[in-house]
Amino acid sequence: LLTNFGAYIVNYSEPTYTFADGVTSVVNRRKMDARVLADWGVIIPVSERSRVGLSAMVSLDNDYSFVAIFIRYRRMLDSVRSIEVALGVPTSNGPNHRAAPLGLIKYNMMRHFGVALRPEINRYLEYTADPASPFVRSSFRMSAGVELGGLAGAITSVTAGLAFLAALISFFASGGFW
Repeated sequence: LLTNFGAYIVNYSEPTYTFADGVTSVVNRRKMDARVLADWGVIIPVSERSRVGLSAMVSLDNDYSFVAIFIRYRRMLDSVRSIEVALGVPTSNGPNHRAAPLGLIKYNMMRHFGVALRPEINRYLEYTADPASPFVRSSFRMSAGVELGGLAGAITSVTAGLAFLAALISFFASGGFW
């Protein structure tokens, strides 16, 4: 079983619009946000050093939360170290985001700890003067972080999920939504 929990910093650009004297101007500003994710699935050996697998990931950050499916390949360097690459696609869309390719490049320096980069294409809706016909823009986002795997990853992701659920129940029970 594959049970990963990760903490990342996401680097991306966001358009900022200003309107002055009848002219709209756009400036792309670099931003950084925190991201957490749980990535669970299966990975099976196909040779002494190669593994292939499939996983489902839930990603939460300030701007964009989604669920995705990944196909992955892991190459064992020795008994504990490995390199992993994966390609995925979101299976859910946010209100202003659309499915686009996702990636993973990860170095596992120990059996259940690794550092990773997660490149992605972010497709989002941009609205103009006619809100009925937005157009789709794309930008590049890069996440860099660490992941815990195995039992530590399972415990951390389940605990984080329960904490999120408790916060959500608490929010709705407080009447804050109504």
